[in-house]
Amino acid sequence: MKNLLSFALSILLFATSAYAQRGRVIDANNQPIVQVVVALNDADSTFVKGATTDADGWFDLSSDVRPYILVFKHLSYESRTIRSSQVDLGNVTLKEGQYKLDEVVVQAVEMEEHGSHKTYRFTQKTLGKHVNLLHAMREIPHLDVFANRLSYMGSGSVKVLLNGVNATDTELATLSAEDVVKIELYDPPPARFMGQGFSCVVDIITKRGLTGGTVGINLFDAFHPPFGENSVGVTYNHKDSRWSLNYDNEFKRYKKTRLWEKLDYSFGDEEYNKTKEGLDSPFKRDNNAFQLRYMHRKDNHTFSVTGGFTAWAQTKDNAQNVTYSDGREFAAQNHEGERYKRYTLDLYYDRKLNEKNSLLLNVIGTYYDSRLTSGYTETNHGTESAYFSTNSAVRARKPSVIADASYTHTLAKIGTLSLGVRDHLQYNSQDVATNTNAPYAISTWSNETHVYGQLSGWMWHNKVYYRGMMGLHHSYFKREGFKTVSTPYFSPLLQLYYYPAKGLRLFSSYQLSTTLPSISMLSEVPVWIDNKYAFQGNPALHSYQTHTVWAGMDYSNNQISAALTLMYARSPDAILPFFEEGDDAIFQTYANTLRNEQYVASLSGTYYPFPSKVLAISLRAWAYRYIVKGNGYDWGYNAARAIPSLRLNLDKFNAELFFQSRFKMINGQMLVHSPSAIYAEANYKAAKGLSVGIHWRYPFYRVYEDGRETHPSALVQSVTKSYIYDLPNLVCFRLVYNFSFGRKDQDSRKKVNNADTDSGILMND
Repeated sequence: MKNLLSFALSILLFATSAYAQRGRVIDANNQPIVQVVVALNDADSTFVKGATTDADGWFDLSSDVRPYILVFKHLSYESRTIRSSQVDLGNVTLKEGQYKLDEVVVQAVEMEEHGSHKTYRFTQKTLGKHVNLLHAMREIPHLDVFANRLSYMGSGSVKVLLNGVNATDTELATLSAEDVVKIELYDPPPARFMGQGFSCVVDIITKRGLTGGTVGINLFDAFHPPFGENSVGVTYNHKDSRWSLNYDNEFKRYKKTRLWEKLDYSFGDEEYNKTKEGLDSPFKRDNNAFQLRYMHRKDNHTFSVTGGFTAWAQTKDNAQNVTYSDGREFAAQNHEGERYKRYTLDLYYDRKLNEKNSLLLNVIGTYYDSRLTSGYTETNHGTESAYFSTNSAVRARKPSVIADASYTHTLAKIGTLSLGVRDHLQYNSQDVATNTNAPYAISTWSNETHVYGQLSGWMWHNKVYYRGMMGLHHSYFKREGFKTVSTPYFSPLLQLYYYPAKGLRLFSSYQLSTTLPSISMLSEVPVWIDNKYAFQGNPALHSYQTHTVWAGMDYSNNQISAALTLMYARSPDAILPFFEEGDDAIFQTYANTLRNEQYVASLSGTYYPFPSKVLAISLRAWAYRYIVKGNGYDWGYNAARAIPSLRLNLDKFNAELFFQSRFKMINGQMLVHSPSAIYAEANYKAAKGLSVGIHWRYPFYRVYEDGRETHPSALVQSVTKSYIYDLPNLVCFRLVYNFSFGRKDQDSRKKVNNADTDSGILMND
């Protein structure tokens, strides 16, 4: 009777579930497969919901999405994707996965293309070859890691998210890789991040329903000179809740830094032509950051509250011997000191209202309390008599609030519609004191509001993915005694991606963006560099627009990944460094130039000579053409840079060799020199979760050098070179230790296979 009642109930459920997607997953021998992860996506490849097959291989999803895409995944079987509009799929057969003992055939990183983003999943075997999750992300095409920082295609900045919530690169260094389900890479970034300067967004998705904690320790230190980049993270999970505490520490102590300068300028009736020979001087930096987060995740929503505190300080005291053109000699001291405290509170909430609608809210409050001191003094040798002396001190306070809200709706047969608004309100007050003027105060209000609408989706038999966005941006800036600036402008974006074959993507895009001057660019607080030469902002600056066009392609398979991008950008009225004469000195400031154009060709590629990916050969290269026209100068400049690297990944040992060529970039009336760089490192996996390594930076270098020089049209002819003699041949020791406590084995067991024991990462997020 009980069985009959169950059967009748099943028939009733079947009759009333007209919008269900159901079926049974079996193998080639018609045997049910247990614990198959079934993901339901809409026609735009946006995830809707998921399920896992039961002991008889059955799955049941209730959804009115039509048509839909089902993705079937199991560690022992090949993945399968089905597009359909049917209610009952019947039997779905999966093929056995291929394994070999002597060679890995399974891809180390599995990728799924969703148009708006790509999803990557790592096997546990791949993760085991790297010191931590952050380093393992180098397996993702075009992502690079240097000094615990992610970059995209060698130079682009990366926005890091954890389950959609703002995170940091160093947080990934202490995150347990076993807790990660997948990594989603958005290239280009989602609409809410457009216009913020990010090349891509990386979202780390962790498992849900865990109980227990993890501790991650990432130490990277040198003894001579004292140098460290360290982080510690503690995470505790209980069902749907996640608590985490992260601490980051950075310190640098150099004793042999030298600042060499050659200056030639005139002010009033006096010529200032001098050479400043740098002497061994100290440099000091300290950065300590704490972050405490609580996150609650359910099937249909995520809530997070994050509090942070940062204390940052840096001091430069450059001693110099100054020789004037007439033979006079002085001893000079050039001081720069900066420190700040930052307090942050980040509130995040997203909710899936139903299968077609979702809402996201994010509010970030920040408070800065900073102090800046600068001074320059020339004294007669052997005396304390000052020939020239100037100094300034600034105390600044800046509270700000960033509010971000977006709504997403899935449109049948069209795509996904996103509507959003982002508002940034900040107040900046500064108390300024100098030895040449009476103390005075500056205060400013600024507000930026960005409203946008975006439509994206597939067309032409799912071969072309499109994305169009229109934004309305309004900026407001007010300073007492100056004209209030209120500027509205549009920011359109159009992108097309064509997928002619598996692994191949062609793309093109156009974007119109507007850049506003920063508070520091507008500030009139002088930072003295020489007797009659100082750095100062320009309150007359105004915003400018940039037209940018991209075109390119990228391709990837299990052996090679390559991308070629061509870019043209035109920015009339761009804000760039400029020199002008003031009442008291010549100022290195900023100005809205007449013309600024950039032509860029970039190449990014990685080649794996062996199927097991034990060896990776990478190359990042760029070629630039700059055209700058300003008040009294017109300059075209060509530049190029190449970054080759070589990585070896064995089960217990990995090593890397990295090189970066020298590079020069024109920026208004300044030409900036970026030095070459080389490092070698090796890491050994001593035990599960424990790695030790050694890092050799700038081997065989005599000195680390960078600098800048001015354009011939500038009022100040200057050549500046910064030397650090105790940075080359820096040897750092690395210790990475990750361990768990109070954990239970919550992963599904893999089907017994007399071959590879790789357990992989499941989709049970």
